[in-house]
Amino acid sequence: MDCCSDGLVEGVRALTQRFLGTSRSISETEGGRSNLVDNDSKWIDTKEVIEKKGKIPVTGRYCTNRRLRDDYKVASKVLGSGMSGPVQLATSKDGEKCAVKSFKKHGLSDTRRTDLKNEVEIYLALDHPHIARLMMVYEDDQEIHLVMEYMAGGELYDRLFDAKVYNEEIAANTCHQMLKAVSYMHAHQIAHRDLKLENFLYERKDNNHLKLIDFGFAKFWDRSTKMSQACGSTHYVAPEVLAKSYTLKADMWSLGVISFMLLTGSPPFQGSNDNEVLRKIKAGKIHWSTRFKRLSDGAQDFVKALLLMNPEERLDAAGALSHPWITGKGGLRGSNTVLDDGIKLSLRKFARASTFRRAVLSMMAWSLSAEDRAQLRNEFLSFDTENTGTITHLQMKEILETNYHIDSMEAEAVFSMMDTDHDDVIAYSEFLAAALQGRLKVHEDILRRTFRKFDIENCGRITAEDLRNILGEQFEGTDAEDLIREADTNGDGMIEYDEFLQYFHNHEPHVEGAEVQEDAGVGPWTRKTRSLCRQPPQQTKRRRAAV
Repeated sequence: MDCCSDGLVEGVRALTQRFLGTSRSISETEGGRSNLVDNDSKWIDTKEVIEKKGKIPVTGRYCTNRRLRDDYKVASKVLGSGMSGPVQLATSKDGEKCAVKSFKKHGLSDTRRTDLKNEVEIYLALDHPHIARLMMVYEDDQEIHLVMEYMAGGELYDRLFDAKVYNEEIAANTCHQMLKAVSYMHAHQIAHRDLKLENFLYERKDNNHLKLIDFGFAKFWDRSTKMSQACGSTHYVAPEVLAKSYTLKADMWSLGVISFMLLTGSPPFQGSNDNEVLRKIKAGKIHWSTRFKRLSDGAQDFVKALLLMNPEERLDAAGALSHPWITGKGGLRGSNTVLDDGIKLSLRKFARASTFRRAVLSMMAWSLSAEDRAQLRNEFLSFDTENTGTITHLQMKEILETNYHIDSMEAEAVFSMMDTDHDDVIAYSEFLAAALQGRLKVHEDILRRTFRKFDIENCGRITAEDLRNILGEQFEGTDAEDLIREADTNGDGMIEYDEFLQYFHNHEPHVEGAEVQEDAGVGPWTRKTRSLCRQPPQQTKRRRAAV
């Protein structure tokens, strides 16, 4: 079917006006208030997240020794409101726009405090091209601030509201992107628990790249138990959530509702009030509209497979991504995407780089702008043939050997060097760290942001103690003092900003074929570009960490 009809566009507009913003949180009427807490100590426990993700992704983004205003200017403009509060626009000193969500620590109930800790710790663990990036977390005695990627493209339903052409292929591609994010979370045993149209935003106005936001209800799930907290939004909630006994499959029901709405312009469960809608959800009384019945057989089958009352029979994320309607109309499968040879050179360079350079590149991956990451994310998704949001040892080995004719021994070495947290898979940012070598023009802003993440005391120098705090006692078997010596040209036991720049530019690993890449205009530095980087990052007085 080429088109879902002009009526679908009008239906989506009606949906925007009638349903979005009116679907209340299920948890608003659940439970009571616990005793108030008033605790000035550090709330966020990073140990568990570090065990899952390694130190660099966590310690490089969690800050207790600087305040938000040291690095960002927060505007009064409110971008939106999630389950945890309003989100405001902010701008970094480098001019990068971002979104900030702030929480007061005083006067919260025990339950609210636990929910907040849970949201931050889960968000720190997430790392995927279809999930809005958590850039920094600031915690002081009074507040916690989440600095997130600014999604300039706006909300999904706004884009659909303005659509002049809308068909099943577009709907399938949209569902495909949503499924990528959810499949990654589920592969890591994380339930989102509040999937809805409003929680998918476009990265930029000039592209159709969707990302998932708002992890206020997200939860690490233990397979041995079922979740029981009633949460989510009225029109999207699964019947088993209302029964307070559910698994990850509840998210798949919500995606079924979203898919139904994308294809018909109205929700599958309708009523004059929330209670009537919830009664119909519990009874499984889906409104199979005339518009739904005009859809292709594949689209109907996909939606029905997600809206099965029995969670055991419902498609999981992997099954949904393999559904013919998604694979046929949801864009190219990752294994079919053609990549250029530049990625081979980048991975080889990373594997042969010095230990400190790999540490810098690993941190740099968390300092890239959305525009920089956009150039590399499709390559990552191409390697991720199992849709888990990570690249396994076998996947990497097969692609390097088959597509790039890299022998088995070198493929093993490349994987080993990329897997910085030694969990036997390559995460998104680990891939970015290796792939950006020679693939991007590393401009001033990236280097400044990266240096700041290592410069814990914000004094314009990186010390061995800074590296121990960020990397641990050792990084890939190398002591912090030895890492410092790699770049410490004046021998004072610290790395100053000029030394950092000089090291980065003058110690690039040589790999045969690199000259061809330089001639192609990928990643070379001009004298003018380098001169712009000579000014060190703005320094501020040292502050004691809020502990």
